[in-house]
Amino acid sequence: MSWLKVLAPAAVALIAAGCSFTGGNAPISNGPTTTTVYTVKPGDTLYAVARRYSLDPVAVARENGLSDPSKLRVGQQIKLSISSGVQQDIERIQAHQQEKTSASASAAAAAPAAAKHVTAQKTETQTSSNSSAAESSSSSAFIWPVKGRIVQPFSTLNKGIDIAASAGTPVKAAADGDVVFVGNVKGYGNLVILRHTKELVTAYGRNGTITVKQGQKVTKGQKIADVGASDDKESRVHFEVRRNGKSLDPTTILPKQ
Repeated sequence: MSWLKVLAPAAVALIAAGCSFTGGNAPISNGPTTTTVYTVKPGDTLYAVARRYSLDPVAVARENGLSDPSKLRVGQQIKLSISSGVQQDIERIQAHQQEKTSASASAAAAAPAAAKHVTAQKTETQTSSNSSAAESSSSSAFIWPVKGRIVQPFSTLNKGIDIAASAGTPVKAAADGDVVFVGNVKGYGNLVILRHTKELVTAYGRNGTITVKQGQKVTKGQKIADVGASDDKESRVHFEVRRNGKSLDPTTILPKQ
């Protein structure tokens, strides 16, 4: 399952191709808004485009009169009401990346071959160290939504992990965050999506009763739903993590069980 294919994808970009969705209508905004026209590119989904700009996929679909948001066409133009704060953040990130690229290119051109070799070794070591520190930090910040064995691992087809759990088991927020979507989505069942930062969201599918509402703030470990019963498979929770719209293997940010 892939969020990028849900709202095309929207409700955290949200959901999967060919899926319907329901939910609140309030966009995620930050100050005054400006309208931007976005041209759909190959591989885009409504969910992914909306979440890229910190927008509510449901609101974007409504604003553009999309009765079936799972069917975006390449070249199609959609309107995005982007808050000034979000737009400024995007521009700052882009400018920062350009500065880093230019600085790296200049340093490489000026340094002798031997110096570049030493620098590369140091950079690799530092990157590895920083990566380990980031993973350690991330792992300490997140908890498992339920405890259980992984019955379906992360893959190119399964954009998250499925965790076995008895029906009725409490499903917990993996970290502090805001509830940005609550609804029923084909392929996900009763779904909850939490936004933890501007870049990071988590999704919890195959729920029974959902105990939170869109717009609500939750804390790490807080119950957000119950595990739903399953007729054809053992009960499980489908858990996804996305950073800037890209799927991450949840086990890379979760502590060892």
